[in-house]
Parts: sequence; structure tokens; C-alpha cells
Amino acid sequence: MLRLSTVVVVALLVAAVSLADPVAAPQVLRLGPLPATATTELDPHVRATRSVVPEVDPARLPQTTEAAERWQQAAAIDGAVALPEAGVWWLAARLVADRWSEVTLAAGDHATLYVDGVEVSGAVPLPTGAALVMARVAADSAGTVTLSAEGDAALVWDLEPRLDLSRFDRAREVVSIGPLAVAPRGKLLARYLSRRNPTGEGRRGDLSVFDGRGELVAADLGGPGARPVAFTADGTGLLVRRQGAEGADLLLWTAPRGPMRTVVTDEPELGLSRLDPSGRYLLLATTRGLEASEPGRDQRRWDVLRERVTDWNPRPHLQLLDLATGVRRVLTEPGDSTLDDAAWLPGGQRVVYARTLPQTLRPWFHTEIRVLDLTSGEDRLAATFTGGWEVRPQALTPHPDGQRLLFIGPCDQVGDGRPEHNVYQKQLWLLDLASGVLEPIARGQRYAYEGTADLPRWVDGGKRVLARASAGSHEVLVRLERRGDGWQATEIPTEGQAADGWALSPDGEAVAYVASGPDAPRTLWLQPVGGRARRVESPDRDLAARLELAPAEDAGFTGPGGDPIEAWWYRPLRPGRGPVPLIVYYYGGSAPTERGLNTTHQFWAANGYAVLVINPRGAAGYGQEFADWHAGDWGPAAGGDIIAGTEALLARHPELDPRAIGCYGGSYGGFMTLHLVTHSDLFAAAVSMYGIADLATYWGQGAWGWTYGDMAAAGRMPWEHPEYFIEHSPVYQAGNVQTPLLLLHGDADVNVTPGESAEMFTALQVQGKPVEMVTFAGEDHGIAGSWQNYVAHRTMMLEWFDRWLKGRPEAWEKRWE
Repeated sequence: MLRLSTVVVVALLVAAVSLADPVAAPQVLRLGPLPATATTELDPHVRATRSVVPEVDPARLPQTTEAAERWQQAAAIDGAVALPEAGVWWLAARLVADRWSEVTLAAGDHATLYVDGVEVSGAVPLPTGAALVMARVAADSAGTVTLSAEGDAALVWDLEPRLDLSRFDRAREVVSIGPLAVAPRGKLLARYLSRRNPTGEGRRGDLSVFDGRGELVAADLGGPGARPVAFTADGTGLLVRRQGAEGADLLLWTAPRGPMRTVVTDEPELGLSRLDPSGRYLLLATTRGLEASEPGRDQRRWDVLRERVTDWNPRPHLQLLDLATGVRRVLTEPGDSTLDDAAWLPGGQRVVYARTLPQTLRPWFHTEIRVLDLTSGEDRLAATFTGGWEVRPQALTPHPDGQRLLFIGPCDQVGDGRPEHNVYQKQLWLLDLASGVLEPIARGQRYAYEGTADLPRWVDGGKRVLARASAGSHEVLVRLERRGDGWQATEIPTEGQAADGWALSPDGEAVAYVASGPDAPRTLWLQPVGGRARRVESPDRDLAARLELAPAEDAGFTGPGGDPIEAWWYRPLRPGRGPVPLIVYYYGGSAPTERGLNTTHQFWAANGYAVLVINPRGAAGYGQEFADWHAGDWGPAAGGDIIAGTEALLARHPELDPRAIGCYGGSYGGFMTLHLVTHSDLFAAAVSMYGIADLATYWGQGAWGWTYGDMAAAGRMPWEHPEYFIEHSPVYQAGNVQTPLLLLHGDADVNVTPGESAEMFTALQVQGKPVEMVTFAGEDHGIAGSWQNYVAHRTMMLEWFDRWLKGRPEAWEKRWE
């Protein structure tokens, strides 16, 4: 392969040019020397002084010119930067590489060099994209310094203030917002905001409160890690949760400026916490006082199978705490059941709760909805709902009359010969607490409903319901009201293309949420229900100003089954010469991909790839019939849609290279990758992240394999339908694979055990087919336990695609030397 050796030297600069203005010539920035007592604002979250050496931590210096007010453009003479006096000087410039390369940097004998905050020397591996190169120069006198770079890639010095996500590690700067809480009439909004530490490992965050105009009322409430739970019904108090090493604390803040008092301390295994309307009593799920000794190693556990399901937890149960006196009362006790949810009934004298118990017959679990009278102690069964484990009754919402209960559950009950459904097309159910009669009130709608602590909610005196719902790639707020024999749903307009973190005020008059778009970072909004939204906070405003993000364009098509399939795509930010390579992403399982900011999609676009995102048949949020393709599909329908969508995009855009198409997905999406490469030669490279290769081993070994797998296989069992499990398991079709395949898995994954990837790896290895497998020590599902591993596996994917789609194997090969 032809290698181009490039030497780049910082050229002449003109000091009068504004940093914010684009310039044609390469530039360098200069900081220092600072006065010994000076303090410099390097970015909104970092302060640095020159009182001691080292004066500046290079890992925390600004990544852009906009945030560095005290950086100056330095004049250069004959390619060298002039240093007018002795002292410690910092030089910085951005170096852009068109591909991975080993680069040699130089700035003289008295300079220490850094790349993206890490000290370097000799040949430096430089990934594709822009890197911040800095030199710390200890000058004994006035003089000049030349900053240069030499490597095999095309290298360009650039101080354009806008960056991109060509380095996945830059995604650490994206903030996370939530949970949220809203006071009555939207007078106050509490939010928790966190961002990763400069190293990426760990997060720092704060709980702040804003008024209805978006003005800050209180900051950093409750100390590190404190998060809002809910405002009291009158808005005078805010319940706050703070997790500690020994358990959770609950605190009550007097709004808007009052004191914070501790309600409970080091509460073990604290689950739900619900204030009663008066604000005096707290309903909580905890194990305090209910601790039991652990069984010895030689003792038989009562049911190994259900205890393997990691969210099976029979320990926390309901207790009532009088906040005025501190008196605590145990309402329910642990047994062979898991507490799912609880709520106050109007009047505060009764509590409704749901608990799930095991049963012998499929679907192996059922849920009891019970009413507990706090005065008499009567604990009455109101209804039994047989929905299995995957989607159990949640978000219990009593009607103001106290006689009816709204909750979210699966689209139908399971077993007893009922039709098989994708239970993640969640439904709203109405229960008459006296008669036990159940009514599904949203059947036939396209929406898949989701529950939070605040939603759904009865409003307008119980005449209407507000609910959160998935409408394909968008989350929406829906108002439902009874019309004749049915219920009609109306969407309430909100901001952004994707919304989450929903919180509704106790009176149902105001809603808060976090909105984003494919190329728009997250923004916090407060909105009167049905009114005009107010932007409260844009914590990523600075990031948005300096990050170049690819916009999304519609790529919808009609699938092979005749269904309209939602899809969108991103053009590469800086396409190279010739046809454009394409990366296709999908999940293919029960949930749709949302159309919000996705840093991985932007990562591909910043590295010269077009990106196609498809929500194939089987996803919830497009109606029950569409979702039900997932129940029993395991590949053919969703895979057919993915292939058809890819071919449709290629037909519409001849600039895309049909010989350079990659695909990837995780979990069920990892299974879809394996299905695609065993049934098609369309893709030139593929990545399966923690995917399923053998339906039978996943069914028996995954923590939820026998619960989720039961629904996905539409009730089929391996011993009853062995041919189905063989036909739909990619490992049995491994002889068809021609696509280079990368398998990524955490070795501590209990959801999809690493043996799934190992099976496929072995099957392809013994055939001599191009396959690689990388495992990550201590990582569970998602390979996101540490930021380092998260960045590493995303970067490996880029190196894999570069190797097979761009013919650039250097980075992948160098990684394993």
C-alpha cells in the first residue's frame, strides 16, 4: 500500500485575528506566563492558577478556543512561534489526521508534549480526527519554538473552534439530566444534572431548583448524588434521595429556600418512596427490620431458577413512616413474592400495591393487586393479573373516587391459550377495585405506554388521563378521555424530536422533560400541559456551539411485508474521495430506537461514514400488529426489513458504496447481526455486541432467557419445538457466513452469557472464516461498567469497519501487536 509521509509545521500567525473567526493559515494558541497570583477561567467547571508548578493540568485545559479567554494567538516568524520573554509557556494547536497514523511530534529540547491531555514522547498513535496537541516550554530567555508533526496520514493543523465526535472519548462531555420533579402549577422545577469527570470515569452532579421563569432558586441541594423524588401536593416540600455506602438517605427540603432535614438514614435496599397527600406520612419499600440470615452453603434455596432472575427480590416490603413522630409501621412482610409498586388511595387511609408471585404453569408468574386498609389492617385481594415476568403491572394510579385503579401492563394477559403478543406494546388498564373487572382502555392504538412515578395521572377531576407513550422513534405526552364505548388519545405538542425524563406536577397542570434531536444536545423544558414550553436550561449549549453534528434525514420505506418502516440516515461530516461507506444500525427487538442525540451514530458520521438507522417490524410504538411480529420472529421479518431498507437507501443515493456496507447491533441487535450475516452477503463487515447465537442455550442460561425468550419464541419450548430453535439459531447457520465478523462481550454478562459469542466464534474459527472475539473482564451487558471499556469497544468497532470497509487495517493491527 502506498504510504504518504507528511511533515506539518505551524506557520506564521497574525496576532490581530479574532479567535472566533475562521482563518486560512494554520495557527497556534499561547498561554502564559501568568502572574503568580492570577486565576484563569479555563472552562465553566475548571480553574487553574500559576502559583505553583505545574501551573496547568494539561488534561483539564480547554478543548476549544471559545472557552479560553486568556489564550492568545501568537505571532510566528519563519515558521517559529515567538516567545517574548523567559518563563513557562504553553503552546496548543489542533492536529487533524485523515486516518490512523503513528505521528512524531517535536517542539524543541525544552518542551514537554501532550496529546489530548496525556504526556507523550516518540512516535504517537494518532487516531482519525482532531487531537489537541500541547507543548509546555520552559524558556530561559526570549526566543522561538517550532511545533511540528510528521506521520503517514494526511495531517493538517487547524484551530477551527468546532470539533466533532471523531474521537469517541469526547462523548464524555455530553451531560445527563434527570430525574426531575415539578411543583404544583409548575412554580418550581427540581432537576439532577451530571457529567463525567475529565477522565471519563465516575460522574459529578448536582441537584438544583428553578422557578417557573427558569431562574435558579437553589443549587447543589442535599450534597453529592442527591436526586429529586417528588414535591408535596402543596408544593412546600421536596423529597430528596441520596445514596450512600450503607444505604439510602431520604431528605425533605422546605421549598423554596427553607432548610433540609433528614427523614431516614442508611435505609437498606430502599425501593419506592411515596408521600401521602398531606405530606405527613411516607410509604416506602425497604428491608429495615426485615433482615434474614443468609442460608448456608449446604442449604437448598427455595427456587434457584427464579432467584437467577436478577430483579427477583423478595426482601424489600412496605412500611409506613410518620414523619412527625418518626414512628414506623411494617405493612407487609417478605415472602415468596416481589413487590412491584404501591400508591396511596384518596383519603390516605388505604394503600394499593402490586406483588408478583411464582406459579407452576406458563407464564410462571402472576401479579396480585391488593388493597390494604391502614385503619383495620385488612389486606384484600382486588384482582389477579397473569402477565408473566417481563411486563408486570406498574405505575399504579388511583382514580379520585378511590374505586378504580389505572395501571400499565402488557397488551394482554398471558397463557391459557391466549394469542401470543409482544408484551412490550404496553397497554393502559383500568381496574374496578370492588368487582375486580379489568378493562384495557387503549387497545387498538399505535402507542406503547410507559410509566413513571408521575405518569399516567388522572386530571380534570378524573375525567381524563395524561400518559407517556412511545410513538415509534418519538416519546409523546398523550391525553386520553372516554368517548362512547372507547377511549380517544390526543397528543400534546412538546419540544424536540425525542423526549424523556418526564415529570408531572401533583396537580397535573405542568410537565417537565428533557428533549433532544439527532443533532441537538439535551435541553430541559417546563411546559403548562397544553401550553407553551419554556426552555429552562441548556447545559450542553457550549458543547453544541463547538461540536459539529450530522443532521438526520428521512429514509423511510415500505418493507417486504407491506408495512411502512421508519428509518433515518446521516451523511458523513467529511466524506473522503470516492464512494461513501455505510454503517447500518438496528435493534430489531421489542423496543424502537429513538430519534434523539446518539453519540455513537455521530461517531461514525465524524469518521467519514454514512449511517442508516432502521426500526424494523417487531418494535413497539407502531401498533399491536406491527409489534407482534417480534413474538416468534427471531430474525426473518426484522432481517428482511433491514436488508430492504439498506437496499432502498443505496438505490436512492448512488454516492454510497454498495461494496462497503457494515452493520452492527447489541443484545437482540447482536443476534440480528448474526442472523443477517448467516442469511445475506450484503454486508462487508459486521459487529455483534453481546448477541445471542443459540436460542436454546440463551433460553437456559441467560438470567431472563426463559422469561423474555418465552415471549420472543411465542411460547415454544426447546424440547417441544427443537426444529424451531435450530432453524432460528445463527450458530447452526454458521456455514453460510462470508462476512468478516467481530464479536464483543463482557465476561460477567448474566443477561446474554459470553458463551453465546464463544459458540459463534468457535463455529467460524474451525472453518477458517474471518472472525475476531474480544471479551472485557468484569463487564456485564452493555460493556459500559467502566468508561475506559466503553470507549475501547466503540473504538474497536471503528477500527474493524476501517479495516474492512476502507481498506485501512493499521489501527486494528497495531492494537494487537
